[in-house]
Amino acid sequence: ELTGECGRAGNGPSRVQLLFTLLAAFGLAALMFVVAPHLLSLGMQRLDLGGDMEGFTFHMWDGLFKFFIFIGYIAALSCVPEIRRVFQYHGAEHQTIHCYENGLELTPENCARFETLHPRCGTSFIMFVFLISLLLFSFLGWPNIAVRLLSRILLIPVVAGLSYELLRWAGRSDSAVVKVLSVPGLLMQRLTTKVPDESMLEVAIVAVNVC
Repeated sequence: ELTGECGRAGNGPSRVQLLFTLLAAFGLAALMFVVAPHLLSLGMQRLDLGGDMEGFTFHMWDGLFKFFIFIGYIAALSCVPEIRRVFQYHGAEHQTIHCYENGLELTPENCARFETLHPRCGTSFIMFVFLISLLLFSFLGWPNIAVRLLSRILLIPVVAGLSYELLRWAGRSDSAVVKVLSVPGLLMQRLTTKVPDESMLEVAIVAVNVC
């Protein structure tokens, strides 16, 4: 009853507002990551740089445009004060994990000695997914929409599995190959992690100790 009264009093978003918010979010995502890259790829095709729509080159352009739009989106988000604060907590998490893995006492001073980047970060996983998808889907051509959607859905476990194994490998190996493969994810983490303050490190330490 209290929830209903709050909703009627206007203290929270209504179901209609939430529905429109979700639809707007999905629409914006489709515009940014589906429509815009495709139109830009068609532009490259008209400049004789994109190949035909069934060719490998066209789909490589499409994937690259998606990639750079995604990078720009994250870079823009990092300028928002609230999001930047979230990224500082992300950095605190990584510094604390580094400290723990090196067998040091978990104190803000010890954690602050380490960098905010970590090879097993979820950001690196996303980058592996992005790059593997870009390469794999480029070979599939541009069939009708039903086949295109079905092939992408069926290949999700393959892309996710390969990305996960690469992430695990990156976390336990110091080989030159791994270092090269980890570069995109680590560069992306320079956007998604920021140097935290002491209070943020204290929160991260408590979270690790609880786990």
